[in-house]
Amino acid sequence: LLRAQAALGENHQDAGITDAVRWGLRAMVDAQAPNGAWPQNWDRWPERKSSEAYPVIDASVPEEWPREWQNDWKGEYYLNDNVVGDAIATMLLAWTTLGDDRYLRSALSAGDFLVRAQLPLPHPGWAQQYDEKMHPVWDRKFEPPAASSLESEAALRALLQLYRETGKERFLEPVPRATKWIVDNLSGDGRIPRFFELGTNRPLFFTRDGSNYTLTYSRDELPDHYGFIVKSKVEEIITEYDALVRHGREAEAQGRQPGEKLRRKVSQILSAQDGRGAWIDRRPMRGFSKASPEGVYQSKTFVENMEVLCQFLNR
Repeated sequence: LLRAQAALGENHQDAGITDAVRWGLRAMVDAQAPNGAWPQNWDRWPERKSSEAYPVIDASVPEEWPREWQNDWKGEYYLNDNVVGDAIATMLLAWTTLGDDRYLRSALSAGDFLVRAQLPLPHPGWAQQYDEKMHPVWDRKFEPPAASSLESEAALRALLQLYRETGKERFLEPVPRATKWIVDNLSGDGRIPRFFELGTNRPLFFTRDGSNYTLTYSRDELPDHYGFIVKSKVEEIITEYDALVRHGREAEAQGRQPGEKLRRKVSQILSAQDGRGAWIDRRPMRGFSKASPEGVYQSKTFVENMEVLCQFLNR
């Protein structure tokens, strides 16, 4: 809606879009906690949280935490599903589109939350969710209190975006520690466990028996419905960070030319299109035991390829 409003221009504004944008942004601002974070969801107009009940403090690791799912849903601040990263991007877009500094302040506050939410050694990344004490906590029965590599990479991308948009150097400070932690835990194929045990940094996994999940240090019997081992994009993050450190915010302009890796990927995507411009998958689909002999269209493939092509065109 913000992009539509910007595209329409000052002289062609749509009242429905304008009202919806104002309504949604006001709800986002009201839902933001004093420390700059957001909850995962809410089912009514959000009430502003007090700093007494939700203090602005740094993340820490509790001395003990439950190894079994408690079904108590104590999470107050969420990085899972890129809640903070998407909210920051939205607020920055609102600021640049509408010119209202309220949204810049919201984005900066969220960035300060990410700085405070970085966990201590030996796992200087981020958790999926925190309680009001800034302790990592359980969410779903397969999302434990842990340092999470995937959410850490999302936090790093958000911090780099904030630096590019605002020039605030404090958002670069957490990056070297976090990227080193991720690199140190990569396997040879560029993949990394999703979860690392609080206090020890040992990779954590799950086994599943029906609807019951059990934490384990073994990756031998992983359920396949969730990314317990994920592909890391830390190299891209390090490349962008190094460019920003060398060239400042001008790094984006200096780094606009597509790299060779991106060019090869685009070439592969283009050569995989059929005469209609479609991408056909003949691989097995998730949930099916065999592939379709004539192939299928998969929205996931389409979205992934279009993202790469757009990234190429934007350089």
